[in-house]
Amino acid sequence: MDDPLVTSFMRVLIMRAIITDFDSHREAIQSVREEVFVNEQCIDRAEEFDEREIHCTHVIVFEGDRAIATGRLDIEQNGRIGRVAVVKEFRGQGVGALVMRTIEQHAQQIAQHRLWFHAQTHAIPFYKKLGYEPYGDEFTEANIPHVTMHKPISAAIPKS
Repeated sequence: MDDPLVTSFMRVLIMRAIITDFDSHREAIQSVREEVFVNEQCIDRAEEFDEREIHCTHVIVFEGDRAIATGRLDIEQNGRIGRVAVVKEFRGQGVGALVMRTIEQHAQQIAQHRLWFHAQTHAIPFYKKLGYEPYGDEFTEANIPHVTMHKPISAAIPKS
C-alpha cells in the first residue's frame, strides 16, 4: 500500500491516557505544551510553566511512545483544570475529550465536586460539548481571549 490516501484512512490511533505528577513525566508534559503553547501560540515559556506544576495532577495521552496531549488538575485551586493541549496533527480525533474525561474521572475518585478553568474563546464549543458552561465576562490571558467555564461533577459511586 503505497497510496498515501489509502494509508491515511487506515491509520488507527492506539492511545493511552495516564494520570501522573509533573516530576515523573516532565519531559513528555513539556514537549506537548512547548509545541502547542510556546511554539504555536507564542506564549512565553516562563509564563507557560509555573510554580503550580508540582502541586497538580497531570494527564498525558500517548500514541505509542509519543506524548500527544496533556492537561492538569489543581485541587488546591478548587478543581481548576489547566494547560489542556493537543498536538495539532491529533486534533479533531477525540484526544482532547480523552484528556478531559480522564481528568473528570480522577476528580470523581477524589470527590472533587466542581471543575473550572479559563478556556480560550475559540475552544468554547469543544468544552460545551463536554458539558461545561461559560460564566462571567471575556478577559485576556497570555494575549489570548478567554472565558471562565465550569461543570459540576458528581462523586463516583463506590463499588459494593
